[in-house]
Amino acid sequence: MTPILRTSIPVLVAARQYLLDNLDDRNVALHVGVTPPAGTPDSYALLSQSGRNFPNPFLADTLIRVRVFDKRAEVVETNADLLHGLMMAATHTHITTTDGGLWVSGVRSQMGPTDLSDPDVPLFGSHFAVFWSTGLHSA
Repeated sequence: MTPILRTSIPVLVAARQYLLDNLDDRNVALHVGVTPPAGTPDSYALLSQSGRNFPNPFLADTLIRVRVFDKRAEVVETNADLLHGLMMAATHTHITTTDGGLWVSGVRSQMGPTDLSDPDVPLFGSHFAVFWSTGLHSA
């Protein structure tokens, strides 16, 4: 039987936990998730997986896109810069969630942060994308 290799937990689950832990350490209250918070939020960040490739049999490079929204333009820029910096600092980091852990072995910026105009969101926006290289384990 051919072994199937995968990440121990979904990369977006790990990225969300990593960002929430680091924002909490800095006393920054910002909703981070894959969907907007309920109601009419003033500020939030959304994560999505935009692609994945496998540079070798034991690593996966996952492209994570982060979209940041706020009612104030200066807060969007500050939050986007902070989140981008945190995502870029994740190299050689073990992230632990209630479902398990994940090692980020490398990080590479793909784009941004840059302005984002979303006609469905009446807030200022910014977005960026980073690759996280993560180790694979047998399933």
